[in-house]
Amino acid sequence: RVLFRSLLGTATATGYAALNRQHAAAKQLIGQYQVLQHAEIDLQGSFNTAEFTLLLFSMTGQHGYFLPSSLSRTEFDADVTVLRHRATPDLRTLIATQARAGGAWFTLASRIGVGAPRQPAGRALLGRSFTQAIHVVTAGRAIQARLQADVARLTATSDANLRTGLEWGAAALAVAVLLVLIASLGMLRAVTRPLSLLTRTVRRLAAGDHSARASVAGSAEVRKVAQSVNALADESDRLRAQEA
Repeated sequence: RVLFRSLLGTATATGYAALNRQHAAAKQLIGQYQVLQHAEIDLQGSFNTAEFTLLLFSMTGQHGYFLPSSLSRTEFDADVTVLRHRATPDLRTLIATQARAGGAWFTLASRIGVGAPRQPAGRALLGRSFTQAIHVVTAGRAIQARLQADVARLTATSDANLRTGLEWGAAALAVAVLLVLIASLGMLRAVTRPLSLLTRTVRRLAAGDHSARASVAGSAEVRKVAQSVNALADESDRLRAQEA
């Protein structure tokens, strides 16, 4: 019984620890993807702000609408650094594409900002900047879609593993309880069988079967009782022999 309890406790603790480690690892990975998502959202925000001011400037020709692109560029580069540092292998190509297109766009924006956007040269630069902006947005959407898919997959896998672990834990617990019950029944049988035989012997003696003797087996207490019954039966036989 002590062994079963020890095995049950060890199995439960080991299973719980394994589930905890697995869940913590999945949670950490999901957290990493969420950091990437936030960095990508921030990157898109800073880029969209810069692009919007450039469009206003190109439409109005008024420099007051055009914020210094260096401010948004600093935020953009900071977010790219976070993305590159935490990126998984399947995202690195997309992030590199987005960073390259964003860098090209900011270079073009600075050239447009010092010129006349309505002149042919300015319009040509503006057209090239639109192409780079499309690359930035396209890569950003692909990154977001992949991150969302990865988070959903990891969450589903973690939940499935947790359910499986709990099911296996419940099954192991049921088996352990069953083994304990079987062992308890075996121990109970080992105790009750000698008592049943002893009771049967006493009944035979009481019914007049003076040859009946108890089997000296079982626990120490049961053996003592059996020896006492046998001693009384022997004494009864001796007295009857004397009377005869």
